[in-house]
Amino acid sequence: MELILASTSQFRKSLMERFGYKFKTQSPDFDENLYKAEHPNLSPEKMVGELAKLKGQSLLALYPEATLISADQIAVLNQEILHKPGTPESNFLLLKKLSGETHFLHTSFCVFHKQKLVAQHLNTTLIRFHKLSDSKITDYIERDEPWMCAGGYKIEKSGLSLIEKLETTDPSAIEGLPMMKLCEVLETL
Repeated sequence: MELILASTSQFRKSLMERFGYKFKTQSPDFDENLYKAEHPNLSPEKMVGELAKLKGQSLLALYPEATLISADQIAVLNQEILHKPGTPESNFLLLKKLSGETHFLHTSFCVFHKQKLVAQHLNTTLIRFHKLSDSKITDYIERDEPWMCAGGYKIEKSGLSLIEKLETTDPSAIEGLPMMKLCEVLETL
C-alpha cells in the first residue's frame, strides 16, 4: 500500500516515522488562508475538518491508487482562531494573550484510500497555560522558535513548561496528528 502524507510539517512526518510507517510526503495544492478568508463564519471545529479534507482532496488526482493522509490544526481562545504568529514579536503577543488562560487545540485528519474518504477524525485538547512573565515568554521563544506553529508554542519541545493543565484523549494530537486513531484506521486498511 502506497502511503502519502499530504503535509510538509516536520512534526507530522516525525510522528509517522516514530510509528514505523513508510510513506512519502507531498505538499497540498491548496490555499488554506484563502479558504479561511472566504468562510469566516465556520466554527473552528468545522473549519479544521474542512481544511484537512480539502488538503487531501487537492492531491487525489496525483495519487489515485494510494492511501493519503491529510491533517490540519487550529488553536482557539474564546472562539477566536489563533493564527501562526509568523514572527518572534507576534509570538510574544500571542503567548501574552494565552498567559493564565484556557484554550483549545483542534486537530483533524482525513484518510483517503483509492480516492475515497474512508475516515475523518477530530481531536480536541484543552490546554491551560501558567501565568507567564515577560521574561519566561522571551526565553521560551528564543529556545523553541515556535512562530510557525498553531498557538505559537511547540509541545514536542519545551512548550510543555508553559502548561498548567492539559486534557486530551490522544497526546500525539497536540503534535499535529492523532496517532492513536490514525493507527487504528490504517490497520483496518
